[in-house]
Amino acid sequence: MFSEQKDLIIVGAGGHARVVIDAAELQGFNILGIVDIDYHKQEETIINYKVIGGVSELEHFDRKDTKVFIAIGDAKERALYFEEAKKMGFSIPKIIHPTAILSKYITIGDGVFVNSGVILNAEIIIGENAVINTGAILDHEVHLGKHSHIAPGCKIGGVVKIGDFTFMGIGSTVIDKIKIGSHVMVGAGSLVIRDVESNSTVVGIPARRIK
Repeated sequence: MFSEQKDLIIVGAGGHARVVIDAAELQGFNILGIVDIDYHKQEETIINYKVIGGVSELEHFDRKDTKVFIAIGDAKERALYFEEAKKMGFSIPKIIHPTAILSKYITIGDGVFVNSGVILNAEIIIGENAVINTGAILDHEVHLGKHSHIAPGCKIGGVVKIGDFTFMGIGSTVIDKIKIGSHVMVGAGSLVIRDVESNSTVVGIPARRIK
């Protein structure tokens, strides 16, 4: 899944960066440092890696020798810096924790993060720059849009389609053959048993629209 080139810069200095660093180390990446999008000349170390500066610091690295990964939880910011890194000519890898269980019959876009304990079954398609967090389960033929986020402990049934920039809250569940649009927020612990329109927020058991 990865090329031989393993030097990596992490963009993002929040909580999400910690789990990305952990998985990246286990994948064998050589992490050169952390870029903080809100850098204020502070001296900071995240786990074992120094914050080396703001986004402008990326200009000093050779695009052929260094990859960049966007470790930002917020979808809009993650998408913004993902596109910026691509424009700068950087390759953006997939980072997949070695404890995740993945079918060989799946498609995963660039910049996707798959955390520990995740299960991804056959014929899943994951759009670029998406996050699938700790212990989530996606059954067969799920299509997940770009820049979306599946929070820890989610369970997504088979043949479910989820759009771009959608957030599935921690522990939420979706039954088979549901369509969830783009820019949707599904509340923590919700049970989705019917389709959800784009640009909406749903919560509860069963999930109901509140916005």
